[in-house]
Amino acid sequence: LEQIVSPIKGEINLVDEIIKQNTQSSIPLIPELANHLLFNGGKRIRPSLTIFSTKLFDHQENRHLKLAACIELIHSATLLHDDVVDEGFLRRGKKTANAVWGNKASILVGDFLLSRAFDLMVSDGSMEILKTLSNTASIIAEGEILELTTSRDIEISEAVYLDVIKSKTAQLFSSACEVGAIISNQSHKERDALRNFGLNLGNAFQIIDDVLDYISNKKKFGKVIGEDFRSGKMSLPVILAYSRGNE
Repeated sequence: LEQIVSPIKGEINLVDEIIKQNTQSSIPLIPELANHLLFNGGKRIRPSLTIFSTKLFDHQENRHLKLAACIELIHSATLLHDDVVDEGFLRRGKKTANAVWGNKASILVGDFLLSRAFDLMVSDGSMEILKTLSNTASIIAEGEILELTTSRDIEISEAVYLDVIKSKTAQLFSSACEVGAIISNQSHKERDALRNFGLNLGNAFQIIDDVLDYISNKKKFGKVIGEDFRSGKMSLPVILAYSRGNE
């Protein structure tokens, strides 16, 4: 991954600066908790997709940098909320924010990050951008709720699982890619192509992440084996094992 993003490392650094500016507050807890998550080994995959998709069309402005930061803030807000729901205690090899500061602080700072993301959407000035990213935030929330309602349901189908990961993970990948086409004034054909690419990439990413819950190396991936299983997540490995097992 480092080799892939190396050509845009300078732009990723600029995105990080925008993120830092948008996590500042007179309340010390906000930047302290936010930085614990945001600058703790994250791969910046989603902002990278926005930057690369913009470069496909030789876009000369810097709008994409603020939008890439916006997308990372949305992602980070969902992680803070997700760790509370899952009662997670480890992310990227370190204690989760809720394990350090508690659930209330994590939820509220997650709300703060989401509000800052919306500020960046609005400041871009494009109704199409606002419509796309605000709709994405809504779909992610629906995916999280769907996952919650199917928790520990051993009868969950593969189709429902795919609906969950499409909403909670792949949708943001999809929008991260589509943003580049939107701000470059591309046709619906290009937008659809990038949207679908991001959707497929996001689905694949989440399936791999779910598999890692059973085969991961804590030191290498920062994941504890079986954490998703213990929290009741019905991921694809569980669904397939159950459907193909005998009594």
